[in-house]
Amino acid sequence: MDISQLVSRKERVKLLEHLLFHPSEEIIPNRLAKKVGVSRSHAHKYVNILRKAGLVKGKRLQETPMLQSVRTLFNVVKIDDADVDGILKRHFPKMSGWGVFGSFASGTNAEESDLDIWLKAGTEPEDLEIARAKKEVGEKLGVPVDIIAATPKRLENFRAKSDAFYFSIYNGKIMWGEGL
Repeated sequence: MDISQLVSRKERVKLLEHLLFHPSEEIIPNRLAKKVGVSRSHAHKYVNILRKAGLVKGKRLQETPMLQSVRTLFNVVKIDDADVDGILKRHFPKMSGWGVFGSFASGTNAEESDLDIWLKAGTEPEDLEIARAKKEVGEKLGVPVDIIAATPKRLENFRAKSDAFYFSIYNGKIMWGEGL
């Protein structure tokens, strides 16, 4: 597959972004064109490109590793465009790193997904500051946000209680600074 065909024009990026973030929606090119604000002809051609690439079958996106990787890229761009880094640095100046985990990190997020963020911190931040940051990031991105302070003690507790949850955080995407 020639990946440049997926994102070679602004219209294609708009179409792909809509499809990635509304994966349960039926793919009907005429409706898609109207929702995204592109010509019907352009939407039809693009859906055919996605079909040939194996990303669309029938009227649905196919949750393939390729699609999940593309969605992860779009997630990172969305997070960067919203300046989540600046928001978190302002609210938590003593953190030494942050990242995302869960569905946004793996590219499996859908309309109802929340954004899970971990902060690497030596001590637990104030609950009120976490609440303020969650609200601000959520308003910028238009999704619910959960922020977990990854202190050494808390990470050890996560590991002791649930290896799956611990490794979900540990294997998330580092967005800035030190990893876990």
